[in-house]
Amino acid sequence: MEIRELTEDQERELRIKTKNAEEEIDKAIDVGILFLSENAIGVLKKYRQEADKANSVTSWSEYLQKDSEAIGNCLKIFPELARKDLKIFN
Repeated sequence: MEIRELTEDQERELRIKTKNAEEEIDKAIDVGILFLSENAIGVLKKYRQEADKANSVTSWSEYLQKDSEAIGNCLKIFPELARKDLKIFN
């Protein structure tokens, strides 16, 4: 995979999009409290903690890698929680 430097405008745009996405996730967590199990909310909060760690890095490629790992960790757990919450058994 080729990694290239971003222009200042591209970096600013990505930061805005990242901030907006994080705000959407926070809203989903807030609304989810009404509909999701405590375990599911816990997974989303854990994602936010891991994503916050990703925000502390300075390079976009490292940020994307860490955020992708955080998303992957969340997605590994969520399907099983959903089956449990919905009482769907294989």
